[in-house]
Amino acid sequence: DYSDEVSAIYRQTSEELEHIFGELNHGEPEEEVEAEGALITSLEEAADVVLKACEDLEKVKVPDGLEDLHKESLAFFEGVALSYEQLVAFIEPEEHHEEEAHDQEEHQEEPGESEEHE
Repeated sequence: DYSDEVSAIYRQTSEELEHIFGELNHGEPEEEVEAEGALITSLEEAADVVLKACEDLEKVKVPDGLEDLHKESLAFFEGVALSYEQLVAFIEPEEHHEEEAHDQEEHQEEPGESEEHE
């Protein structure tokens, strides 16, 4: 039955997302850097879960008259996955830029350190 299949997919997706994002609430405020990494990982996992739901929804036999509703459900899930992916892209460039700046500082110090030892 269509409604049972779709409900099972929604329920499974909801439970997996609850598990993924529920784990984020267990950190201490001081662990901000680790929390940001955990957030990125969680968003990536969540996007995968939602995309899996899209794949599962695409396999469901849609009864006559529910095609538009089914397409809207798929579009919603795809939009959620895209939102998660865009959040990751928004967070990661800042993190990547900070790492590059730190690496450049280290490389600038290394030649100075070797001159001191000569």
